[in-house]
Amino acid sequence: MILSRVTTRAGSGVPGMDSEMYIRESILDPADFNVVDYPDGIMPESLKEDLTEENLDAVVAYLLTLR
Repeated sequence: MILSRVTTRAGSGVPGMDSEMYIRESILDPADFNVVDYPDGIMPESLKEDLTEENLDAVVAYLLTLR
């Protein structure tokens, strides 16, 4: 599963960013971080317009449980 251990990987993705910050930024601006061996353009760029703040918080909270 692509999302397995996402929290662990996110915590080491960008110096100075914790897992929550990295996941949130990756959802809002997916082109900001390029992950090695992960194709560009997979994550929709429109999520920042499509998700309410409440929905975004819920998605981030869920992803933080995947360790």
